[in-house]
Amino acid sequence: MNDLTSQKLSRKNKKKDTECPKTVLDIIRTDYPGRYEEMLNDFTMKGKLFSRKEWIDILTKSRNSYESRIKKMKGRKAFKSSGKLEAADSD
Repeated sequence: MNDLTSQKLSRKNKKKDTECPKTVLDIIRTDYPGRYEEMLNDFTMKGKLFSRKEWIDILTKSRNSYESRIKKMKGRKAFKSSGKLEAADSD
């Protein structure tokens, strides 16, 4: 019984991780851990720690992580305006 509960929780947490978009700080933390630590110590240096190309890469990754969430929101908006949201939620 306990194994079943832990499986459900792990699936729920896994799903939550894939649905959450990544912020700029999340990407810096994963891709540039050393610079992330430096940035935490002196946040005013953030512009000097990364080149323009690196900033573009960071911002692009962050934007791409929001893409699927935006599509879901647009889909829900379309359902809501057509009155199909109640039928979709009842399934």
